[in-house]
Amino acid sequence: MYKLKKLESLNIDILKKLGVFKSDKLTIDYDNTIIFNEKEDSKMTYKRNYGYQPGVCTINEENILYIENRNGNSDAKSFQLDTLKRVFDLLDSQKIKKVHNFRADAASYQYDVISFLQSKVDNFYIGCRNSYVENIFPKLASGKK
Repeated sequence: MYKLKKLESLNIDILKKLGVFKSDKLTIDYDNTIIFNEKEDSKMTYKRNYGYQPGVCTINEENILYIENRNGNSDAKSFQLDTLKRVFDLLDSQKIKKVHNFRADAASYQYDVISFLQSKVDNFYIGCRNSYVENIFPKLASGKK
């Protein structure tokens, strides 16, 4: 069973008061972001500045659901499954209804993450960018082959 931490509990209580979980469909977005800083324990990020790189989950595009700190030189896909398990354990412990949609960037394109999400959400979208997609979609939109 998930042991709720005080700040997580407060955050969930606030989201409940705001009526966030009463929505017909719940959508979680996950991404890692960079908080640049000059603190002694910060690490060099892939953007070549020092900072932290927390994993952040929002719910229904407007509200922060979960934040988990990571050092700046953690790549986006490292330990992502562990973080997502903690997010969904938190929701389960608070008897939050099933999440309908999950969206993330290409760092979530991992077998273990996808397998986990299949049991937790109705739909998931994992975005990616590659030259094939970037070249083919403009052609399809214009009707060219």
